[in-house]
Amino acid sequence: MIRYVSFDLACTLAWEPGCVEGIESTIEHGAKSIYRELNKLGYSTNLDRLVKSLVEIYNVTQRDPSGRDYSHLYRIFYTLNSVGVNPRPDKLQEILNTYVDSIVSRFRENNGAREVLVEVKRRGLKVIVSSDAGWHEIPLKVLKKTLLIDYVDVLFTSNMLGWSKRTARFYREVVKLLGVNPHDILHVGDSYERDYLSAKKAGLRAVLYNPHSCNKLDLPRSECINNLSDLLLIV
Repeated sequence: MIRYVSFDLACTLAWEPGCVEGIESTIEHGAKSIYRELNKLGYSTNLDRLVKSLVEIYNVTQRDPSGRDYSHLYRIFYTLNSVGVNPRPDKLQEILNTYVDSIVSRFRENNGAREVLVEVKRRGLKVIVSSDAGWHEIPLKVLKKTLLIDYVDVLFTSNMLGWSKRTARFYREVVKLLGVNPHDILHVGDSYERDYLSAKKAGLRAVLYNPHSCNKLDLPRSECINNLSDLLLIV
């Protein structure tokens, strides 16, 4: 019996332009905020080099076969060092804060998300948000900004657990911390690899949220939904 419904955040409960344009547009947006903050702090650097370096380290860390999570602080430090900028720890924190706020500013509530959360809670189920954000504060701020935090019982992030959703270890940690059976949790998200395959490997029930391609995927009808509201036919 399902006791918990776990939701991915970005492109599932919340939407940002990168959901359509691709993650590199989000990284470029963040890099531009870092560039502006560096100028304010008196550092001189080249924007193109900054963007290229941040995209590069993001792609490298995302391909790490171990499934380890890399924080945004790690990526920003690498990026700044690669362009010859070495700020003091307190200034690095200011740069990180600026980056986080720039990413959060892009998000809004996804269509239908609130209604689904309200109904899931009405049915007596617990709501989890499981996010691959490289910094715990980002999904927390997004949830507060969209006011979806009011419906969330638990927030798990890769930054908190130490593992990316690319690996089933993320979901096994969720199961261990909650002290439940994997089949007590149904997870839904938009990534086939991170939200569907990894969750299934950990023994969770999983549903892929894909507004455009469910008909093209070889998945059971009960495991792929075009609209978030369709989840209510499953739980």
